[in-house]
Amino acid sequence: MNSFKRVAVLAILAAACQAAGAQVLDLKPKAAAEAPAAGRPDGEWRPVKTDTKRNIRTWARLEDDKPWRSFKLEALLNTSLPALEQVFSSFDTYHEWYWQVTEAKLLKAVSPTEFYLYMVQNEPVSLPDRDVILHVTVEPRTATRPVARIRMVAEPDYLPLRSPLVRMKAEELTITLTPQADGVLLQAEGFTLPGTQVPVWAANFVQRTAPFTMAVGLERKVRNLAAAGKEPSPFRLSLAQ
Repeated sequence: MNSFKRVAVLAILAAACQAAGAQVLDLKPKAAAEAPAAGRPDGEWRPVKTDTKRNIRTWARLEDDKPWRSFKLEALLNTSLPALEQVFSSFDTYHEWYWQVTEAKLLKAVSPTEFYLYMVQNEPVSLPDRDVILHVTVEPRTATRPVARIRMVAEPDYLPLRSPLVRMKAEELTITLTPQADGVLLQAEGFTLPGTQVPVWAANFVQRTAPFTMAVGLERKVRNLAAAGKEPSPFRLSLAQ
């Protein structure tokens, strides 16, 4: 197994969370119903969904000086890094668990910890589908660093526009993976500028649905994999011995 594949697999989790964030973000709404609640001004995280049974929580934040809404996800997945590796390395099965994905592929390997990833996502009815090119850099988990950290930044000019898709103009995402005694703690935080203005109803729907659905789907896919009796993937999300 080459080192690039190890890192590429690690970044798929980042892409998964990116997919959730890429669709939830909207130009800052002006409607009174979307105004910050009393005592909770722009710039503070607001809970969106909490599921204590599944150990999944999501938040959103209206940024003070930016035309977007940020998101945050925290999920304790009842799985392991080796099990996640098997799922993440199967690009052709992403449609089974990944939020509205229709295409996912690696474009270029710069180094074992740096590469470019292409994603296409189906948007809610009446909205054009979107694509994004992500520049991914990874800090793998090692014997001396207990977590793996991934940073993803959109590069909208890396490829020509692909009509009729709408290109994501900006996106940043940071993912942290921390092995626990009872699973893997996934923490993600980021934002996306979707390329064209998204209606408030669409942004609200995806914001309340995508991050949570992604976490549930990922864990379900891992369980199905275990039930099928497949061997662990040879790829590693960790370089720790």
